[in-house]
Amino acid sequence: MKNLTLTIDPRSNRLRISKATLLLLGKPDYIQILINPDKRVIVIMPSVESKNANKIYWDRWRNYELSSAQLVRNILSLSDNPKETRSCRMNGQYIEEKSLVIFDITTAEAV
Repeated sequence: MKNLTLTIDPRSNRLRISKATLLLLGKPDYIQILINPDKRVIVIMPSVESKNANKIYWDRWRNYELSSAQLVRNILSLSDNPKETRSCRMNGQYIEEKSLVIFDITTAEAV
């Protein structure tokens, strides 16, 4: 599936999730972003309102952006180049039976 992308921008401490990714997940009101450090993957999945969920405001954006210096540092620490200062992008894989998208951190490419 095209455009299932996740972009990490270390200069602005942003994580950008493509709108196509969220549409494929059923246009959720909330999502969770999970990191598995052992497998070096990021999982995006629909969620319900909770302290660990991120609210999606559908009328405000083309791609969903989340600003978090700690999250960006945590993700980059698992990459092959943890000191990277350029933005990097990963393509996701949709797992329909679990309604989630997985991004392999090791496949991140500078953009």
